Amino acid sequence: MQRIILTISFVLSPGFPSQEDIVWFNGSKGVPLDQQYASLGAPEVLLHCPVPEGNSTVGWKMSSTFRGILKAVRRDGSLVLQNASLAQNGEYSCHDLATGRVLRRIHLKLGYPPDKPLVWCWSTTYPAINCSWRLETKTHLPTFFSSTYRLGMGGEVKECVQATTVANSCSIDNVQMFSINPYVLNVTAVNPLGAATTHYYFFQNEIRKFS
Repeated sequence: MQRIILTISFVLSPGFPSQEDIVWFNGSKGVPLDQQYASLGAPEVLLHCPVPEGNSTVGWKMSSTFRGILKAVRRDGSLVLQNASLAQNGEYSCHDLATGRVLRRIHLKLGYPPDKPLVWCWSTTYPAINCSWRLETKTHLPTFFSSTYRLGMGGEVKECVQATTVANSCSIDNVQMFSINPYVLNVTAVNPLGAATTHYYFFQNEIRKFS
């Protein structure tokens, strides 16, 4: 039966990296960097390490601090980060301490899934309509937006033109004047942790006008 020994590294010094630290992180070169996202405030975030066969001692470090990790390592080699906070963002690596071989590198990015965008529309010159939106909560993650609109519930879905996918505004040309059906603008926010959509209804004649 194979025997696996897992260790936890402790903080030794907040100062300059030791020679051991330098060797540790030089060994990371050439190893792919995996991206992992997790929610801020999560009770636990797991970083998985492929434990080698045989008798192995596995250790974890965080590259931005050159310090040991004061968190629990599970029997399968996973590192457990508790009470996820922005201070835990960064690059982590796990190593076979017996050989110095780098087993895995992970870049951890913590944030929030997007909430439903707050949307408002206005016009400077009819028949063009401009719409903008914002998120109430900062996600701390790359967040993209898509926007479409239609006239009435069964109307043809068309693109609300955005400058880029990260833009927080779009424009609608040739709005139908005096329609008895409302326009429906759909704005969706997407990031690695989730997506949220707002359905915004408006009548052309009720849009606030700016000169």
